[in-house]
Amino acid sequence: MPPPSPGAAGTPSVRPGSLRPPPPPKRESRPPTFEGFDEGSIAFAFDALMSEGTAGEPARAEVDLAPVRELFAELAANHMRHVRDFMIDVKWGEAPREWIDICVPAVVSLRRAADRLGLGELAIGLEMFGAELDGASPANLEAPGEGASRAIEGAHKDRLLESYEGLVTLLPQAFALDRDKSQREAVIIQSLCLSVPDVRKVTIDKLHAAGLTSLSVLFEAKPAEVAQVAGIPEEVAVRIVERFQAYRRELQNASPQDARAAEREKLATLTAQLREQHDGYEEAAGGWSPDAKAKKRDLFRAREETWLEISLLLARFGEVDRLQGIEKVPFAQRIAQLTEYLEEARDKYRTEG
Repeated sequence: MPPPSPGAAGTPSVRPGSLRPPPPPKRESRPPTFEGFDEGSIAFAFDALMSEGTAGEPARAEVDLAPVRELFAELAANHMRHVRDFMIDVKWGEAPREWIDICVPAVVSLRRAADRLGLGELAIGLEMFGAELDGASPANLEAPGEGASRAIEGAHKDRLLESYEGLVTLLPQAFALDRDKSQREAVIIQSLCLSVPDVRKVTIDKLHAAGLTSLSVLFEAKPAEVAQVAGIPEEVAVRIVERFQAYRRELQNASPQDARAAEREKLATLTAQLREQHDGYEEAAGGWSPDAKAKKRDLFRAREETWLEISLLLARFGEVDRLQGIEKVPFAQRIAQLTEYLEEARDKYRTEG
């Protein structure tokens, strides 16, 4: 096998007449970012920033901690995504107690990382929040009869919200809920409404004008009330209410142990379905016969319906920013980006497992 040519991947290029490779490119001053998160990555980033300096110079004795905390907030925001989803349901919806077991490991690891960075106030806040989670867990209910309720309510709900509010004050980038909730709900509500026959943007605008803009309100809505306040036909209101009730049951019946894995598999199935529909649409678009035109029309509608289901899942995952970016490109690029996202998710959860 011939030796690799200069400049090949993994082989430093050597200048003619010199045995030493050219100097490496200068490192950017911006702190590194990480896709995953654990105590080790936080500690690694912290140590790197603390010792940052040019070659041959000693590490600085005094370091500006602002970049460290900025990096920590960035990592923590990604790490606490599922906890924010959970607290959104605690505050505005119905959060099953079983989901607590999914949140506790994230809170514990973030508290340890905060300890290692010397963020004492945040570490204490996370410890207090963790204690409230533990107290609301089904395994630790104080009142025997309280276990009959799957949803977190009453004093447990109040204490969870109070302790979490302290975390929002300390690190809003990682814990604030309003932006996540409003973005996520807007996408979910629009996707659910558009999946109902005969509902178009004008109907959604009427629902918004009537104040029907949150899942909690739509979950409790009655068809006659929706028809009256929004000024839409009652048969359409019936279908809208039925769709939101079905979605509510889906949330309530989700198993916390495998819900995310099942939703990722569903997203993979929908992505494959979208690819098949798009390929069929492109093929039919080249034909001029009545059959080709009818097939093109049917595949156009099917492709739009599949995309609504995908939008709903991405919103459930908290990937609203990603969704907004994907929606701006043609379907072939959407499919490519969804495939890349699924591969990243598989790698991440395989590593964590």
